[in-house]
Amino acid sequence: MKKIIAFVIALASLHSFAQENNFKLIGDFPNLKKADSIHLCNIKGKDLIPFASAKIDNGTFTLSGYIPYEDEYYTKVTTSGEDPQYGKLFVEKRELTYSGVFSKYPKFEVEGSLYAHKVYASHKNPEYLELRKKVMALESGNPTDEQKVTIQKLQQDLFPIIGNVEYSWYPETHPKHQIHLADQYYYDKEFEKFETQALQVTETYPDHPGAKRIGYVLQFYKERKAKEAAGIVKKSRVGTQYTDVTAQDVEGKAYKMSKILKNNKLVLLDFWASWCGPCRAEFPHLRLAYKAYKDKGFEIFAVSLDESKEKWRKALDEEKTTWINAADLTAFKSKAVADYGIRGIPYNILVNSKGEILGESLRGEALEEILEKYLH
Repeated sequence: MKKIIAFVIALASLHSFAQENNFKLIGDFPNLKKADSIHLCNIKGKDLIPFASAKIDNGTFTLSGYIPYEDEYYTKVTTSGEDPQYGKLFVEKRELTYSGVFSKYPKFEVEGSLYAHKVYASHKNPEYLELRKKVMALESGNPTDEQKVTIQKLQQDLFPIIGNVEYSWYPETHPKHQIHLADQYYYDKEFEKFETQALQVTETYPDHPGAKRIGYVLQFYKERKAKEAAGIVKKSRVGTQYTDVTAQDVEGKAYKMSKILKNNKLVLLDFWASWCGPCRAEFPHLRLAYKAYKDKGFEIFAVSLDESKEKWRKALDEEKTTWINAADLTAFKSKAVADYGIRGIPYNILVNSKGEILGESLRGEALEEILEKYLH
């Protein structure tokens, strides 16, 4: 009798396991021929947590598992000796075949889908293909800072096309459709309408990754509204006096903002970190601005919020910056972060020789415009 019960339990377990696998992705990406594995991930905080993985054999793979909701999931491709590649694949509760190019600028062909082929319909858009061609051509060599700035401008036109999905073909019950409706509102200007839709989404689909994102956005704006009502929202520092900052370079030499100001007309105090993509995306702009205005009295005091000296040093070697680079390697626990109320990076302030803050969070052309105004 015990054997029969054990056999029944085993069958039930096998049946339960079979029920869990509700999707299959068959991939064929020639540009991943050297890759080892592909991982489908959920995002938790800043981390990607794999929930399904498969080996890649000469660019092909078969990936299966269980998803609670159909949606775009983060993908991580690992290759021995190289940095991981990241992307997204729309996963449905059925078998899908993906082929094409898996890259920063993907080009997918999808078969067997109800939704995925629509999500990636922009990959056949002539405008997308032309912009993609231009960007990839510029990135294929060793682009100059001027070319890197051009690439960024092209990307500003390219990325919205990738994300331009026509949602009208979703059934109204599809969570992606509901999340899209919530995203149509201006979070701050139309907060009440956004809140109504966001609550509906988060209550109906509590575990959906997109619904969780909407929940985070809702919480952020609720807290900001509360701070605005209490009159404690951080105000712009423009027009106020700077607070001094001290940090050391990679060799241990100490630098102080007040001493740097004595020898220059304008100093940009720039907070960044090696792991911060948007921070490093600003470096081509900073290098061009530094080259154009250094001899006119402009200096940059870059303070890293890294904890690892090795990662900081590696980033400096890669970026080849010639301005003042320093850190105290306490990251967001540093005194400067507290003094300036820094909640995220990139963050910078432009200070004149009198200690007055002339600009804040200056990025791209905005920095060059203010430098031209004061150092022409």
